[in-house]
Amino acid sequence: MGITAEFAAGVLMAWMLEGVKFALGSTMATTRSRLEAIGGFHALADYLADDFRLGNLIAGRGNEVRLSHHVVETAMRPAGFKAMMRHQMRWARSTRISRPMGYLGLILTYGTALAVLNVVINQGSAFSLALLAATVGIRLAMGWMIGVRWLGDKILKRYFWLVPLRDLLSFIIWCLSWVGKRVEWRGRLFEVARDGRMIQVEGRNLHEPIRDAKRVRTDV
Repeated sequence: MGITAEFAAGVLMAWMLEGVKFALGSTMATTRSRLEAIGGFHALADYLADDFRLGNLIAGRGNEVRLSHHVVETAMRPAGFKAMMRHQMRWARSTRISRPMGYLGLILTYGTALAVLNVVINQGSAFSLALLAATVGIRLAMGWMIGVRWLGDKILKRYFWLVPLRDLLSFIIWCLSWVGKRVEWRGRLFEVARDGRMIQVEGRNLHEPIRDAKRVRTDV
């Protein structure tokens, strides 16, 4: 729900405002010559947002990054609430570090949460309730148009009534993501530097030992 009703809309807005200066999973394609021109996979290996960096480096050399006209479906494997939150926090902190000003500007997109806060502050006044109803209505219309009609997400269509709750959760994640710079990836704890590089926290393997996690990553 977050991918099609929220994230996709944000990507389209970025495209409309400044053009696409990044890449995003789960599918990316470029030429060998352009990959070599930015330093190859070594230029991406240690970065949390390696997909963003791939597109950003290519765009920085004056090349155009385009969104595909074909929809690539991404199916998240079942996970518990804690695992989901760890994933969301990693994603949020990745975006915060990659595009700090744009990430700060996301506050303007959390209309549902802000409208709810307005109702609380104004003690449920008629105007605040009307504003909440209008905000949720517009939000649902946008989510349906992009996620269900254009992207054809059957899961979103089935659980569409959960979109307002997803919005509230996204706002909570956004707030929490400003605190701390540690993320978990494949059972290992990393600290993310200001430039986006991941540095493993010494002695903090959370699960079974694995190979050099970031350097063998294949699911970008």
